Amino acid sequence: MANPHVARVRERIASELGELRREGDGRSLFRAVAVDALFYFRYSKILRYAGKPPYAFFGLRREDVERLRGNNAYLCFVTDAPDKSVFLLPFARFEHLLRKEDLADDQQFKVNVLFRPGGVQALFSKRGSYALDAYLGLAGLPALRDATRPTLPAGMTHDGMQSLLGDIGLQYGFDLWFPRNDLRKIQAEVLASGRVRDALPAIGKETDRIMRQIDVIWLDGAAPVSLFEVEHTTSIYSGLLRLCDVALTHSKISEFRIVSRQMREEAFYREINRPTFQAHKLEQKVSFMSYDNAWLWRENLKQGAPYGR
Repeated sequence: MANPHVARVRERIASELGELRREGDGRSLFRAVAVDALFYFRYSKILRYAGKPPYAFFGLRREDVERLRGNNAYLCFVTDAPDKSVFLLPFARFEHLLRKEDLADDQQFKVNVLFRPGGVQALFSKRGSYALDAYLGLAGLPALRDATRPTLPAGMTHDGMQSLLGDIGLQYGFDLWFPRNDLRKIQAEVLASGRVRDALPAIGKETDRIMRQIDVIWLDGAAPVSLFEVEHTTSIYSGLLRLCDVALTHSKISEFRIVSRQMREEAFYREINRPTFQAHKLEQKVSFMSYDNAWLWRENLKQGAPYGR
């Protein structure tokens, strides 16, 4: 019998795209005939343990992943959480994180999805973590059908991305921090919210100095929740170094992200796998977010239905 959570998601996809036809010999891979797209469904309960963020655990079978390669394909992660019931991930964006040397003994790729206050991360074996917020829900299905998926406007700037990330934080109810020298470049609508802080909580002299340089910080009361370093043309290594310094001295911050253009993602993974960062397990703490994903995250929030409703 099909898992009821997965069955509900399949029905929703079929209502948007038409017939879903089973592929292969398993019960997880389906093809949307009308748009010639493959959907690979995996399910996990949300697991909760004291002192740790809630998480879901997914196994991707090697033979199924091989079928996805070269296709218009999507990983469909389904959970039992009403407000975070499904993530729809374009396989092409994540294919490079699924490499044969990372197969577990049962010939599956293992993916942990962590639900933190500042956002959702997927941890791909030893390859690092990836921000998933832009892929939460099924709001993108009509765009897949009609080829009208919203795209990032041309000419996005460093301060434009700072403002966009600030807007997302406001929609989640967080206060904001921007470096003092950047305030004049932040969009007036964000500044007019009354939620932009003029000071950060004191942690320690050196850490405070570094924190004041971080491009965007979301705060829940006095507590920093999420740190974003926007690397438009600047070195990804320098951004990782700042985030690493903060992570080593402030263990309660739940989310660290490097935000940059999609073309720089490979550079992010090269840098974060340096021995220095590996020694501090930085790949488990810092995720990459492309400009396109940040834009889609904000657009989904504006539509008011990012959670699979």
